[in-house]
Amino acid sequence: MPAGWLLVAYHIGDQVVHLDEFFEKSVSLDFAFYQPSDVQGWLEQAGFLIKIITERAPYEQEHSHQRGYILAQKPAVQQANE
Repeated sequence: MPAGWLLVAYHIGDQVVHLDEFFEKSVSLDFAFYQPSDVQGWLEQAGFLIKIITERAPYEQEHSHQRGYILAQKPAVQQANE
């Protein structure tokens, strides 16, 4: 949507973490980690304008990986070729 906002939150890294148990339930989950430059590139390719990129260390009770956040917005007026 023109002028629409998007906030993306992700774990920073290059790995995939697999879990067979989550919240004491049997599961088969894969969590992919991403580099901020990759996420930024994908959003820009999709036509978003990057407003803010930030990273933070995990809180004490969280999984021990950096977090990334990107706030982006679609242009208010779409280009003719989109």
